[in-house]
Amino acid sequence: KGEYLRGAIEALDLPCFGKTRGLGLMIGIEVKKGYTNKEIAGKLIENGLLVLTAGPGMRLLPPLVISKEEMDQGVAIMKKVLG
Repeated sequence: KGEYLRGAIEALDLPCFGKTRGLGLMIGIEVKKGYTNKEIAGKLIENGLLVLTAGPGMRLLPPLVISKEEMDQGVAIMKKVLG
């Protein structure tokens, strides 16, 4: 699940996100220069995707029972809001 989600986020090729890293479903996302993680997190939370800030980056901690459809919904929110 973690590999699937990380791959889907990187495949979006969003201008504000860099590489992802993580262990299982604990996923960290690099935020590129020129963007702030608090601004990005605020936009995503307003649109129904719960994310956390972590240092200069973003963090996702979905439940272990998350389904592929729920992961796809989260990625779709990222694409809509940040694309």
